[in-house]
Amino acid sequence: MLRGFFHRLTATPSRVFALVTVVYFASSFFSTTIRQVLPLPADDHALRYYKNRWAVVSLPRILRGDEMYYLMMAHSLAHDGDLYLSREYTSVQRGGPEMGVYHRHRPAANFPQHFSRDADLTLLGNHPFGFSALLAMMLWPVAGSSWMEPAAIWVNVLGGAMGVLVFVRVLEALGLSWPRARNAALALAFATPWFSYSRTLYTEVWVGTAFLIVLLAALRNRALWTLPFLMGMAWFKYPALLLFFSAGTSEGVQHRRRNFFVFGLAGAAVLCAIYAFNQSYFGGASWITREGVTGIPGGRSMARAGAPIAWIPGKTLSNMERMFTDFDKGLFPHCPLLFVAIMGLFIMARRQRRQFLIILSCALPWTLLHLTYRYLMTGDSYTTRYLVPVVPLALIGLPYFWDWSAIKNRWWRWCGAGLVAISLLNNIIAGVFPATSFDRAPWEVWREFWLIIGRVLIPGSGPG
Repeated sequence: MLRGFFHRLTATPSRVFALVTVVYFASSFFSTTIRQVLPLPADDHALRYYKNRWAVVSLPRILRGDEMYYLMMAHSLAHDGDLYLSREYTSVQRGGPEMGVYHRHRPAANFPQHFSRDADLTLLGNHPFGFSALLAMMLWPVAGSSWMEPAAIWVNVLGGAMGVLVFVRVLEALGLSWPRARNAALALAFATPWFSYSRTLYTEVWVGTAFLIVLLAALRNRALWTLPFLMGMAWFKYPALLLFFSAGTSEGVQHRRRNFFVFGLAGAAVLCAIYAFNQSYFGGASWITREGVTGIPGGRSMARAGAPIAWIPGKTLSNMERMFTDFDKGLFPHCPLLFVAIMGLFIMARRQRRQFLIILSCALPWTLLHLTYRYLMTGDSYTTRYLVPVVPLALIGLPYFWDWSAIKNRWWRWCGAGLVAISLLNNIIAGVFPATSFDRAPWEVWREFWLIIGRVLIPGSGPG
């Protein structure tokens, strides 16, 4: 009976999209506090589960990191029509909602990392404005109000669910059966960090969806149709300029040389536009406002207000350990199904070599970029946030692994099922209660979740 209900619920791509959207939307109402936030807003329902930690049911809230600065820039664009943030920050200091409900009356964390000042001491935002511009265009009627915060998160929810739908279309274009495509899509949606970052206010799911669109367009011989989209995505996150490189390389793999040069020229033009904007926006900014912010030897001279695209080369072997295997943030401990998904990609390489090379042209440049960067561990975020955009590309190998293991070796099939189960546990917790997973090993996340469940099931028990 349950199996039949599941099949009806996920019978078509549109139903899978609807299911993912509903679950992401519902999860956005749950959170845990990450610092003392007392008194909590009157409309929040909070449960103290350990010392000064609270599980909260409320309208969606942003938590930390870059989220509040994307929100502040969206308020500024929608309310004032500019990217000068002094008015918004003054409002925050007086209790305004521009940086989110939990951050009212608070000074900005790592102030020089997120702001610069021009010659008139007006605050400038150091983050690319593309994501904030999208939010401003969609949500301008609620700019300046506390409703923009949950609405912005719901836009991200929609973006994450759309990424799952595009992922399904990619698997269909590769000729995979619907059951295999559906199961892989649900694994992406609920057993990877895609869940957590779809219900917070980061740009990673948008960049990941862009990579999937590039891949889908290449598989369907419609690559040039993506040009306007890629031109916009470059302003979401400057490394997204690599989308042009990936799209051009995928065209080169298919011997479409004209398209290869078109993407190269378009990418160069957008890079020049970004450079011109930064020169104009930061032209009068003090060169000292970000001095020392990285805390890295040699970083002082490269991460300056006048150089928002900062390149700080790092140690690749050390990065590989931190990004892939360390228990606090490594991708594999928190999402072990990636082991078998990557195995599946190598199986795919033997069957569909051209398609595999196109996937590689998307995933490899992005991965290498962050492996050779002086890795800053992205604050206290969950897993390796920088690599979330290529997680869907890796999961394309999952159906190929399932097909291979069903025929060749059932032990591998059970191993794969176990890794999927562990990934589901980790990432459902991280998706419903994101703050429980910040900078923590999987067993620490499980412990936090168990404490919350214990307080819900035994209301009279006191916190530890």
